[in-house]
Amino acid sequence: MSVPKVAAVIGAGTMGPGMAAVLARVGSEVRLYDVSDEILERAKGGYQMATGALDRVEAASVPGGSVAFSNDLGKALAGAEASPGYLRHLVAVYARQALGEAFSVS
Repeated sequence: MSVPKVAAVIGAGTMGPGMAAVLARVGSEVRLYDVSDEILERAKGGYQMATGALDRVEAASVPGGSVAFSNDLGKALAGAEASPGYLRHLVAVYARQALGEAFSVS
């Protein structure tokens, strides 16, 4: 499995901060984008909450990951790498780690 060096998460609403936290946890430089400055501010709290949840389940961590919050789509996308199917796999790995082998993704 290849981890994107640079990842853009478009949309900082409900799911964006959690996706950013997971990607940063595995070493990606993440840019979390939203058009709304208000939503970006709220996303900072959501990101901290997601990071705390990953800490509590002792999810594996790779040094070097980071998250930047941006309302500039061009900057968020600059250098971002595509990684089809990666997020689905990553969510399955963390869910299995948190919930045990009972969790399965088909």
